[in-house]
Amino acid sequence: MSETTEITSRGLTRRHLLATTGAAFGAASLSLPKAAMAQAAGTIEYGEAGAFSTFNPWAQVFTQFSTANQMFSRLVYKDAKGELVADLAESWTIAPDSTSITFKLRPNVTWHDGKPLTAQHFADMFGYLSNPALAGDQGVQKIKAVFAPVKSITAPDAATVLVTFSNPVPYGIDLLNYFYAVRLENPDDTIFMRSLPIGTGPFRMTEHVQGRYATFVANPKYHLPATPKVGTFRFNLYAQGSSVLNNVISGQVNGVLSSNDADLESLRSDKNLRIDQVPNSIWLLMVNVSKPPFDKLAVRQALSYSMNRKAFAEAAHFGFEKPVASPFYDPVATGYVAELVDAQAFDLAKAKKLLEEAGVDKLSITYPTPAANPNLATYAEIWQADLAKIGVTLRIQRVDDGRWRDLGAGKDKTCDVVPWVVGRCLMDSAIFFGANSLYRGANQRFGYVNPTIETLLKEGAVEIDPAKRRKIYQELNRITVEDCANISIMTSSHKFVWSQKVTGPATDLVANLAMGNAAIKA
Repeated sequence: MSETTEITSRGLTRRHLLATTGAAFGAASLSLPKAAMAQAAGTIEYGEAGAFSTFNPWAQVFTQFSTANQMFSRLVYKDAKGELVADLAESWTIAPDSTSITFKLRPNVTWHDGKPLTAQHFADMFGYLSNPALAGDQGVQKIKAVFAPVKSITAPDAATVLVTFSNPVPYGIDLLNYFYAVRLENPDDTIFMRSLPIGTGPFRMTEHVQGRYATFVANPKYHLPATPKVGTFRFNLYAQGSSVLNNVISGQVNGVLSSNDADLESLRSDKNLRIDQVPNSIWLLMVNVSKPPFDKLAVRQALSYSMNRKAFAEAAHFGFEKPVASPFYDPVATGYVAELVDAQAFDLAKAKKLLEEAGVDKLSITYPTPAANPNLATYAEIWQADLAKIGVTLRIQRVDDGRWRDLGAGKDKTCDVVPWVVGRCLMDSAIFFGANSLYRGANQRFGYVNPTIETLLKEGAVEIDPAKRRKIYQELNRITVEDCANISIMTSSHKFVWSQKVTGPATDLVANLAMGNAAIKA
């Protein structure tokens, strides 16, 4: 079964299921009002802790998450609810066998420098992935990995983009969520730090002062009508560890991204502010399955049952985050299974019994906790006290962020466990498993390989029947939860604190900020 997409005046979609497999998306050409400036006025001041290391939207790192949608556009993408949104494409057709997608571009779209956007730009972008001069670029390599199933992107004519896959790819439309329209014309500046970025988004950057701020002004030729609604969006930077919230409380800025849930708790009753929470990732515990006794399933399951996730949520997050035992915690995820979200509930007696069955006593575990994530230390302190009740010693090792990253993703693989964060939980599950190697495959960090997972992933990647495909990923979810090579602990959300004067800020499915429809009251 396939769908047709009707474009509304704001570029959103309404879904209509068709009875015929392989029917076209947007088969009829729809007439859209000519894009025009909607009296864009006012300035929204926004802030985050950190620094700009790249403005390339393909990189998907740090503060860049909140700049991508301001400057750049995609053919299509999914919003925070998992609904498809038509962006640069006004219609598209998915081949009945899921081996290709044909996009028709909106007419008269231009880049910020006035050059017309054509289908050839997308063919050129695909060419970046095999360009030796760009082989060292982080963003290019990330898109190359995501686009592994893509055979070619061609331009049959100036308004048509043809994406062809090597095999049936039923999640092909989801891959385009990462494919921002970019021009990497200078191999020495693919991160756009030497010259201002050029995109097709609702804003264009006019100024960047390293370590302080970046200024974005409304794009008068933006392709969606009545967008953007604000004249200027300024992105202010603050030092790591500083109290970012004070800046929005005092009114110096109109919004911030906050990472301290303890500080957020005090704002619940502030009538001048609101908290927009966007779940997009999870905190988990990576277990070194190559190191005895963690190679034993019963031991790993004991670790999961010994975690009082609800207590973690209350003490560390004040109820802002949700305890989870599965990475697929929302129905929008392909592999979602409701009962798995709350599986392996806190049960010290069961944990103790599992350790006894495994023949393990006097177990000692070293748990590294990074300075930049105090919530992980809170988890550890609660877990330490509970483990002591069943004769297990948890040694909390406080480390700097560099050491933590080395233990979780670097050369040092000697640890017992490592708390970590993974994203793409709400994307199609094929993308989740493809992007997160710690869950499977020959490159799994600690050597965890489950042949059944590999078989199911191959089946799911090409199965075009939605019901059969969902069952495959639900089974993968069950195996992931039961094997406990990676123990899910808690949702990890982006929490935006806004002045009530700001209306309309949004995010996409990977929690990237989108300010095109945001406005500010006088």
